[in-house]
Amino acid sequence: LPNEGVDDDMAVVYEDVLRLDGMQEGLAQSNNGETTITGTVGDFDITLYPTLKYWVNWKGIVPGTQDERYSFHGAKFSRRGHSITAYAVYPYHNTGGYFYPRANKAGLNHGPHTKDSF
Repeated sequence: LPNEGVDDDMAVVYEDVLRLDGMQEGLAQSNNGETTITGTVGDFDITLYPTLKYWVNWKGIVPGTQDERYSFHGAKFSRRGHSITAYAVYPYHNTGGYFYPRANKAGLNHGPHTKDSF
């Protein structure tokens, strides 16, 4: 419902976006998850955003590594003047499961989320 301003809380499966034909060139040129990547799939424009710098607890680093980064965190799909942005769910090691990072912003939700987790 692009004209109603609904908080859609959508997610996109990380590997599914990596396999889209129109995204391969941009992904090949990406700067290890630190640049915006654009591409076109059919009549959809797709923009892949890196992890935002202001997230306190999510830096886009693959768990179990010190420096390997995911290629993107958010994906914006646009067509005919409408768009939706969804955040990625990532594969959880080799379990067949996925995880959705809880992104906290200092001064907004980091304190309550941290308190809630204990």
